[in-house]
Amino acid sequence: MEHATEVDSAAREAIGAALRAIETRIDRACARAERPREQVRLLPVTKTVDLARVAVVLEAGYRAVAENRVQEAAPKREALESFGAEWHMIGRLQRNKIRQALAFADCIQSVDRPALADALADRLAEGGERRQVFIQVNTSGAEGQSGVEPDAALALARRIAARPELELTGLMTIGRLAEAPEAVRGDFVRLRELRDRLEQELGQRLSELSMGMSGDLEAAVEEGATLVRIGSGIFGARPRP
Repeated sequence: MEHATEVDSAAREAIGAALRAIETRIDRACARAERPREQVRLLPVTKTVDLARVAVVLEAGYRAVAENRVQEAAPKREALESFGAEWHMIGRLQRNKIRQALAFADCIQSVDRPALADALADRLAEGGERRQVFIQVNTSGAEGQSGVEPDAALALARRIAARPELELTGLMTIGRLAEAPEAVRGDFVRLRELRDRLEQELGQRLSELSMGMSGDLEAAVEEGATLVRIGSGIFGARPRP
């Protein structure tokens, strides 16, 4: 495709090598945890990544990608629509950006408060639409980190379950910022255990656990991640704002 040819061969090979390296790390983590490899998907994160490099990932066969910023995502999806990719919104979503988010996102992973769930459902109801959503949980307890507190997750899940416009399919967490990946493992354990409790309380399956990034994906996979969100590990360090 035209936008893909803008990437030189060295950059294309670098992205390909990075994808293979990440997949190998996932393979090994699945083997250690004795999990079937097909249970875990790599979700490339395209925040600040130009169209040409996103196209390289899509050409490599990946059919789900994630964006943090609404203003970046809509034009990217439009330009790359021919790939038929599934787009996930993983950044904090303000209510005044809901219309834009729903225009591009097949799944919104960052539902973290009842008012946002209601606003999403109300907007979807206007068009007779339905969307997959995840509840974002602050499992680290870090101040300023997005996500509902674990103790409030059940009430939010019930609020979502009451709205037919929203299909609750999983939970998402970021985990604490730590130099040692093992320091984050407890945050992933808490998300998995919370998912198990919510399934019992709601009487429904929550099949997705979105957790783990470039520095800590092994711990996330070993603790049950089904989606690992990787940005810099594929595309390199993001430019400073």
